[in-house]
Amino acid sequence: MKITIERKVFSKFEDFHLGVVLLRGISNSGSDRKIASLMEEVADFIRLNFSAKNKSGSATISPMQAALRDFGETPIKFHSSVEGMMKAILAGRKLERASKLEDCISYVSLKNIAPISGYDLKSIGSIALGVSGKSEVVISDGKKVIARGKKISERARLSASTKDAVVLFSALPPITKPALLRIMAEFRDVAEMFCGGSYASYVLGEKQPEIMVK
Repeated sequence: MKITIERKVFSKFEDFHLGVVLLRGISNSGSDRKIASLMEEVADFIRLNFSAKNKSGSATISPMQAALRDFGETPIKFHSSVEGMMKAILAGRKLERASKLEDCISYVSLKNIAPISGYDLKSIGSIALGVSGKSEVVISDGKKVIARGKKISERARLSASTKDAVVLFSALPPITKPALLRIMAEFRDVAEMFCGGSYASYVLGEKQPEIMVK
Protein backbone atom coordinates (compact mmCIF):
# COMPACT_ATOMS: atom_id res chain seq x y z
CA MET A 1 0.00 0.00 0.00
CA LYS A 2 1.40 3.39 -1.05
CA ILE A 3 0.76 6.57 0.96
CA THR A 4 1.71 9.86 -0.72
CA ILE A 5 1.59 13.61 -0.20
CA GLU A 6 1.55 15.45 -3.52
CA ARG A 7 4.29 18.09 -3.90
CA LYS A 8 1.80 20.91 -4.46
CA VAL A 9 0.65 20.54 -0.86
CA PHE A 10 4.04 21.67 0.48
CA SER A 11 4.03 24.83 -1.63
CA LYS A 12 0.97 26.03 0.30
CA PHE A 13 1.28 24.22 3.64
CA GLU A 14 4.76 25.10 4.90
CA ASP A 15 6.21 22.54 7.34
CA PHE A 16 3.21 20.27 6.83
CA HIS A 17 3.45 16.74 8.22
CA LEU A 18 1.04 13.85 7.83
CA GLY A 19 0.85 11.28 10.58
CA VAL A 20 -0.42 7.84 9.59
CA VAL A 21 -1.60 5.06 11.88
CA LEU A 22 -2.59 1.73 10.32
CA LEU A 23 -4.94 -0.42 12.37
CA ARG A 24 -5.39 -4.12 11.64
CA GLY A 25 -7.83 -6.62 13.11
CA ILE A 26 -9.73 -4.17 15.32
CA SER A 27 -13.12 -4.74 16.96
CA ASN A 28 -15.25 -1.70 16.15
CA SER A 29 -18.71 -3.03 16.96
CA GLY A 30 -20.67 -2.35 20.11
CA SER A 31 -20.19 0.55 22.50
CA ASP A 32 -18.20 1.33 25.62
CA ARG A 33 -19.34 3.60 28.42
CA LYS A 34 -15.75 4.60 29.23
CA ILE A 35 -15.11 6.19 25.83
CA ALA A 36 -18.51 7.89 26.06
CA SER A 37 -17.43 9.38 29.40
CA LEU A 38 -14.17 10.60 27.87
CA MET A 39 -16.15 12.26 25.09
CA GLU A 40 -18.31 14.04 27.67
CA GLU A 41 -15.20 15.24 29.52
CA VAL A 42 -13.56 16.66 26.40
CA ALA A 43 -16.83 18.34 25.37
CA ASP A 44 -16.89 20.07 28.77
CA PHE A 45 -13.28 21.17 28.17
CA ILE A 46 -14.28 22.77 24.84
CA ARG A 47 -17.23 24.59 26.42
CA LEU A 48 -15.06 25.96 29.23
CA ASN A 49 -12.17 27.13 27.05
CA PHE A 50 -13.77 28.28 23.80
CA SER A 51 -16.72 30.26 22.53
CA ALA A 52 -18.49 30.31 19.17
CA LYS A 53 -16.58 33.53 18.37
CA ASN A 54 -13.06 32.46 19.33
CA LYS A 55 -12.96 28.81 18.28
CA SER A 56 -11.04 29.78 15.14
CA GLY A 57 -8.49 31.57 17.28
CA SER A 58 -6.94 28.33 18.50
CA ALA A 59 -3.21 28.28 17.83
CA THR A 60 -3.63 25.05 15.87
CA ILE A 61 -6.72 26.01 13.86
CA SER A 62 -5.60 29.49 12.73
CA PRO A 63 -2.62 28.29 10.61
CA MET A 64 -4.87 25.83 8.78
CA GLN A 65 -7.41 28.56 8.04
CA ALA A 66 -4.64 30.82 6.70
CA ALA A 67 -3.42 28.03 4.44
CA LEU A 68 -6.95 27.37 3.23
CA ARG A 69 -7.29 31.05 2.29
CA ASP A 70 -4.18 30.64 0.13
CA PHE A 71 -5.81 27.64 -1.53
CA GLY A 72 -8.89 29.72 -2.28
CA GLU A 73 -11.16 28.19 0.36
CA THR A 74 -13.29 30.42 2.56
CA PRO A 75 -12.82 29.33 6.19
CA ILE A 76 -16.44 30.27 6.99
CA LYS A 77 -17.52 27.59 4.49
CA PHE A 78 -14.70 25.13 5.09
CA HIS A 79 -14.17 23.70 8.56
CA SER A 80 -11.57 21.13 9.50
CA SER A 81 -13.05 18.07 11.18
CA VAL A 82 -12.05 19.28 14.64
CA GLU A 83 -13.45 22.76 14.10
CA GLY A 84 -16.72 21.27 12.90
CA MET A 85 -16.98 19.23 16.11
CA MET A 86 -16.16 22.29 18.22
CA LYS A 87 -18.86 24.26 16.43
CA ALA A 88 -21.42 21.54 17.21
CA ILE A 89 -20.43 21.36 20.89
CA LEU A 90 -20.54 25.15 21.33
CA ALA A 91 -23.96 25.23 19.66
CA GLY A 92 -25.23 22.77 22.27
CA ARG A 93 -25.56 19.85 19.88
CA LYS A 94 -24.47 16.30 20.70
CA LEU A 95 -21.80 14.78 18.50
CA GLU A 96 -22.81 11.86 16.31
CA ARG A 97 -21.35 8.64 17.67
CA ALA A 98 -21.19 5.91 15.03
CA SER A 99 -18.47 3.56 16.32
CA LYS A 100 -15.81 3.10 18.99
CA LEU A 101 -12.97 4.02 16.62
CA GLU A 102 -14.69 7.23 15.58
CA ASP A 103 -15.15 8.09 19.26
CA CYS A 104 -11.42 7.52 19.83
CA ILE A 105 -10.58 9.77 16.87
CA SER A 106 -12.97 12.50 18.04
CA TYR A 107 -11.69 12.36 21.62
CA VAL A 108 -8.00 12.71 20.74
CA SER A 109 -8.77 15.30 18.04
CA LEU A 110 -10.75 17.53 20.42
CA LYS A 111 -8.36 17.05 23.35
CA ASN A 112 -5.42 18.23 21.24
CA ILE A 113 -7.35 20.54 18.85
CA ALA A 114 -5.79 18.60 15.97
CA PRO A 115 -7.42 17.51 12.66
CA ILE A 116 -7.67 13.70 12.59
CA SER A 117 -9.67 11.52 10.19
CA GLY A 118 -10.16 7.78 9.70
CA TYR A 119 -10.99 5.56 6.72
CA ASP A 120 -11.95 1.92 6.24
CA LEU A 121 -9.22 0.10 4.30
CA LYS A 122 -11.50 -2.61 2.93
CA SER A 123 -11.89 -0.92 -0.47
CA ILE A 124 -8.79 1.29 -0.50
CA GLY A 125 -5.57 0.29 -2.26
CA SER A 126 -3.54 3.45 -1.64
CA ILE A 127 -3.76 6.90 -0.07
CA ALA A 128 -2.81 10.19 -1.74
CA LEU A 129 -3.28 13.63 -0.16
CA GLY A 130 -3.37 16.38 -2.75
CA VAL A 131 -5.14 19.37 -4.22
CA SER A 132 -7.92 19.20 -6.78
CA GLY A 133 -8.38 21.52 -9.74
CA LYS A 134 -10.73 23.65 -7.61
CA SER A 135 -7.99 24.20 -5.01
CA GLU A 136 -9.61 21.80 -2.56
CA VAL A 137 -7.61 19.56 -0.27
CA VAL A 138 -8.61 16.01 -1.18
CA ILE A 139 -7.68 12.44 -0.33
CA SER A 140 -7.84 9.81 -3.05
CA ASP A 141 -7.04 6.12 -3.37
CA GLY A 142 -5.20 6.54 -6.67
CA LYS A 143 -8.41 6.13 -8.66
CA LYS A 144 -11.17 8.20 -7.07
CA VAL A 145 -11.52 10.84 -4.37
CA ILE A 146 -12.48 9.29 -1.04
CA ALA A 147 -12.55 12.48 1.04
CA ARG A 148 -13.09 16.13 0.21
CA GLY A 149 -13.15 18.43 3.23
CA LYS A 150 -15.38 16.75 5.81
CA LYS A 151 -17.17 14.66 3.20
CA ILE A 152 -16.12 10.99 3.05
CA SER A 153 -17.25 8.56 0.36
CA GLU A 154 -19.45 5.73 1.56
CA ARG A 155 -16.95 3.01 0.65
CA ALA A 156 -14.23 4.61 2.80
CA ARG A 157 -16.44 5.47 5.76
CA LEU A 158 -15.76 3.78 9.09
CA SER A 159 -18.50 1.51 10.41
CA ALA A 160 -19.15 -1.04 13.14
CA SER A 161 -17.93 -3.75 10.75
CA THR A 162 -14.54 -2.06 10.07
CA LYS A 163 -11.65 -4.44 10.76
CA ASP A 164 -8.74 -2.57 9.11
CA ALA A 165 -8.45 1.21 9.02
CA VAL A 166 -6.06 4.09 8.38
CA VAL A 167 -6.11 7.20 10.56
CA LEU A 168 -4.53 10.42 9.26
CA PHE A 169 -3.21 13.29 11.40
CA SER A 170 -2.71 16.65 9.65
CA ALA A 171 -0.09 18.82 11.36
CA LEU A 172 0.89 22.44 10.72
CA PRO A 173 2.91 24.66 13.09
CA PRO A 174 2.59 25.09 16.04
CA ILE A 175 2.06 21.30 15.98
CA THR A 176 5.67 20.19 15.59
CA LYS A 177 6.77 16.72 14.55
CA PRO A 178 7.49 15.70 18.18
CA ALA A 179 4.03 16.99 19.18
CA LEU A 180 2.50 15.06 16.30
CA LEU A 181 4.22 11.87 17.44
CA ARG A 182 2.88 12.42 20.96
CA ILE A 183 -0.68 12.85 19.66
CA MET A 184 -0.34 9.72 17.53
CA ALA A 185 0.94 7.74 20.52
CA GLU A 186 -1.97 8.96 22.63
CA PHE A 187 -4.40 7.89 19.92
CA ARG A 188 -2.82 4.45 19.70
CA ASP A 189 -3.14 3.98 23.46
CA VAL A 190 -6.82 4.99 23.45
CA ALA A 191 -7.74 3.01 20.32
CA GLU A 192 -5.94 -0.12 21.52
CA MET A 193 -7.80 0.08 24.82
CA PHE A 194 -11.24 0.20 23.18
CA CYS A 195 -10.74 -1.49 19.79
CA GLY A 196 -7.81 -3.89 20.22
CA GLY A 197 -5.94 -4.93 17.06
CA SER A 198 -2.39 -4.19 15.92
CA TYR A 199 -0.92 -0.82 15.01
CA ALA A 200 1.85 0.71 12.89
CA SER A 201 2.73 4.42 12.78
CA TYR A 202 4.47 6.59 10.18
CA VAL A 203 5.11 10.30 9.58
CA LEU A 204 5.37 11.85 6.12
CA GLY A 205 6.73 15.28 5.28
CA GLU A 206 8.49 17.24 2.55
CA LYS A 207 11.68 15.19 2.96
CA GLN A 208 9.76 11.91 2.80
CA PRO A 209 6.44 12.49 1.02
CA GLU A 210 5.86 8.83 0.13
CA ILE A 211 6.01 5.47 1.89
CA MET A 212 5.14 1.88 1.08
CA VAL A 213 3.51 -0.15 3.85
CA LYS A 214 2.12 -3.65 4.15
